[in-house]
Amino acid sequence: MAFLCRRFKVSRSGFYAWLTRDGGQRRRNDEELGARIERIHGDSGRALRLATGARVLRREGIRCSNKRVARLMRERDCEDG
Repeated sequence: MAFLCRRFKVSRSGFYAWLTRDGGQRRRNDEELGARIERIHGDSGRALRLATGARVLRREGIRCSNKRVARLMRERDCEDG
């Protein structure tokens, strides 16, 4: 561990503090949005198409890019083959 900290010029205490963090605001937002996508997927009873998932989110008042929705759908296996 000491070698890696020296190599990347970070303190060991800083590295261990980074390990214990819960993530940034973006990660928390992704978790919340991903949970909504999973709910939409569960309600539909089948794989979602990107357009369908994004359209439902827009109807719910959620603004996000299609690329972000696609990434979250892919990460959660909610997309249409």
